[in-house]
Amino acid sequence: MSSCSQLRAKGREILGYKLFSKKWLFALLASLIVSGISSVSTSFLALPIIIAGPLGAGLCTYYLQLKREGTETNLKSLFSPFTTSLGRNIGAGAWYCIIVGLYVVSFCCFIGASVYFPPFILCAILVYILVVLVSIKYSMLFCVLADHPEYRVFEALRESVKLIQGYRWKYFKLQLSFFGWSLLASLTFGIGNLWLQPYMQATTVAFYEELKEIKFPTVEVASAEEQ
Repeated sequence: MSSCSQLRAKGREILGYKLFSKKWLFALLASLIVSGISSVSTSFLALPIIIAGPLGAGLCTYYLQLKREGTETNLKSLFSPFTTSLGRNIGAGAWYCIIVGLYVVSFCCFIGASVYFPPFILCAILVYILVVLVSIKYSMLFCVLADHPEYRVFEALRESVKLIQGYRWKYFKLQLSFFGWSLLASLTFGIGNLWLQPYMQATTVAFYEELKEIKFPTVEVASAEEQ
């Protein structure tokens, strides 16, 4: 497995290296489209939970195509999960939303315990760590959904678990390696995040591709020989 710096370099390669390259700018646009739809959907009760899966899978579909084919302008791929395996994508997205919800609740408990109930802070920390570990466990879910439209919900969940097993700490370190970039982006009043989000997504896709090569090398070789 490549180091965090090497994975980030692969992420930049996917985006064409330069901040204002065509690939990076189109990836920025793709992220803005998904973020915009997600923001608007928050006004409609359960709609964010319903569309989280298809949108997440759509964004991963875009970045996977960008890496494998270099087709940066194919923005319609963002919406392909709404027409392919829609029920599966909604179900998987709802599951992921539950995990994220637990993450937020545990974080609030951690903050509340540290301020108002110091004796319970250890329990809050343990719950927080547990939810973080579970969320990382399913961190490859949307990439799996994008790559395998034939999978059912629990097949995709199991695949995500298999891929990340043994590499959770690596994934955590990879996300943590963007901390400095996040601080830098905050100094630009959030404008830098427009470029940072595609960078992080592309790096995650590079990480996913390496996991596939490590965990399922025979499958990859067989597919290449068939082609």
